Amino acid sequence: MKSVGWLWIFWLILTCLGTAAAADEQFPREPSKHDIQALMEAARADEMRLEQSDALYRDSKLEAYVNQVAMRLVATVPEKGGGFRVKVIKDPHLNAFTYPDGFCYVNTGILARLENEAQLAALLAHEIAHYVNHHAVNGIRRLQHQPDPAARDLADKDTASSALVPQSVKCTWSGYRHEAELEADREGLKLMMRAGYNPYEALRLFEHLAEEMAWEKYYEPLFFGSHPRLQTRIEKCSEFLGSIDPTRGLRLYGENRFGFMLRDVILDNIALDIQAGRFDQARQASERFLATYSDDARVYYLLGEIYRQLGRDRDESNRAESFYKRAIDLDAGYPEPHRALGLMYYKAGQSQQAQPYLEASVLLEPNAQENTYIRNYLKRIHSRDLRQEQFAYKKK
Repeated sequence: MKSVGWLWIFWLILTCLGTAAAADEQFPREPSKHDIQALMEAARADEMRLEQSDALYRDSKLEAYVNQVAMRLVATVPEKGGGFRVKVIKDPHLNAFTYPDGFCYVNTGILARLENEAQLAALLAHEIAHYVNHHAVNGIRRLQHQPDPAARDLADKDTASSALVPQSVKCTWSGYRHEAELEADREGLKLMMRAGYNPYEALRLFEHLAEEMAWEKYYEPLFFGSHPRLQTRIEKCSEFLGSIDPTRGLRLYGENRFGFMLRDVILDNIALDIQAGRFDQARQASERFLATYSDDARVYYLLGEIYRQLGRDRDESNRAESFYKRAIDLDAGYPEPHRALGLMYYKAGQSQQAQPYLEASVLLEPNAQENTYIRNYLKRIHSRDLRQEQFAYKKK
């Protein structure tokens, strides 16, 4: 997303730091006050820019729910977990990251792919583990003790807004260590169990990440790791899970609440996938959504948008038309499918079919930005009709 380009840079930095944060014997694990202060200042500056941008997904009920899950996990590490807070980013990619001051940002993309609250807990537990183990700070310290001339040359360029770049960008050249990720995986599973969540759901989270890697054709993504590295994480987690008592009392919390709270973010993320041209992901998400909510007008409208924008053949255009009409049947007061179907007909030269849908869209949403050009289209249609009437009259 262009609006959060700077945020991607900082996310890459912190991700590198997390994956690079091995327990290195060259320097003490405990971070210094100077390290912490530098990271905190940079984090707060970026957080302020983020708050002032359009990047945040502002849904107070969803944010409160996600933080309730996080607090249930944090309550199991009260001496270290204070200050952890979750916010949601409007981005369809499967990412999450945590600043060193405890502010965790979770993309709508990864929330929309989760299937239950335990998977949400798995995601948050992993981020909490990064936070309480100071992975970002320790990553900076490792990089300070391992200078890399190539990375220093890159850091001299204006590649990001963060003051941390001259040190932390080196991780993109020096490779990534997995000890921190493995530690966060392991500690995250322990957090889940202490909070009463089923830790086996964490494996499903890995499956979602693997699917995303295949879709996006990642070769060495920083957050997910390459296929062998992701596979290593899965194997390590499976080994740990194999060591616990399978009869231990574990449960899923609030499954009905999970579905209710995530319903809107799933639909909004489908729209974000469409905007990003991720039509396969949007279509699959729509089909999953329909399996639970078969009478939701918006998902049919979004399916119409998918097939309209694909528009590779007549069959896809017909499917778009069908989905738009289904959305209107379910909710005649929903303006978007009226507008989309009317524009679709108008651009296909079918003015008579377009007219009632365009008129309905203007009537249903009189202040819509699109109404300026839609009214112009309607004037052209009316003028054309008038000319045809005049011509027919003269022929008489």
